[in-house]
Amino acid sequence: MHKPLDRWEQQGLKFILGIEAHEKLVKIANELVASAWKQLERLPKYEILTEPRRKSFRYKEQIVIEKAFANKVLVAEDVAESDDARSSICGVACVISVISAK
Repeated sequence: MHKPLDRWEQQGLKFILGIEAHEKLVKIANELVASAWKQLERLPKYEILTEPRRKSFRYKEQIVIEKAFANKVLVAEDVAESDDARSSICGVACVISVISAK
């Protein structure tokens, strides 16, 4: 699989792969200094050309509250990068972008 990635890299393209945070990656993220983290600003999915619509009632959130489940709400996301990893397949250094949700 790394041959197409090498070819894309030579063409100046960047390959982004999302993976589950396993133990080694969590350790790398926890060892990052606080100054490496910055707030992730997501661009809007689309531009509203007219007036914004009012938000509809959130039925699922009401059920979560009524049944006393933990209601996790995304407050912010922080992002940091580390070049502390190396691919086990081809030995190429990888940059890890870590997103932490609050």
